[in-house]
Amino acid sequence: MRQWIAEIAAGLIMLGTGMLGTGSAQAAVWAWGCQGQLTAPDQTVIFTRFQMVVLEGKRPPLKPQDLLGEEALNPLIGGGSAAYDPNNINSGFQDKVITFTRDSEPKSKITLTEQSSRRLSHKAKLVCGRDETTDTFRKVYRYQRDGEASRTLTMQCIEYTLSTRGGRKGCD
Repeated sequence: MRQWIAEIAAGLIMLGTGMLGTGSAQAAVWAWGCQGQLTAPDQTVIFTRFQMVVLEGKRPPLKPQDLLGEEALNPLIGGGSAAYDPNNINSGFQDKVITFTRDSEPKSKITLTEQSSRRLSHKAKLVCGRDETTDTFRKVYRYQRDGEASRTLTMQCIEYTLSTRGGRKGCD
């Protein structure tokens, strides 16, 4: 009985000090987004990992950091803007073809086919035991919307990753 109590006490101590698990679990983060302008008619196209919006007219560009996050485009959606959902949120920029579908009426689909990509910057650093990487790109896509002629779309893009600690000591 004493040994059993001692084993439980030792387990609780190890759990409390983080030897059996991470004291504060931190999820990894992976986000990306792009923005660009179409002409004839003038439209602004912005997409993130979680949605795409097509806005009428030219707009000033957003800060690249504003394209990161699940709800980044929510303030832009509404007032007649067409919002689309990606068919795959887990492929990132690895897929050369990205498809977005509009669930509301009128239903339509936009397909972006990458024609070229150039990395403009790469930043990597260690933040509290986690790897943080930010890459910016200039990507050229063939923009194809249902029932319309294809157009060329040049976009400024950002990809951001923040790893888990993976057993490394953190800041807490």
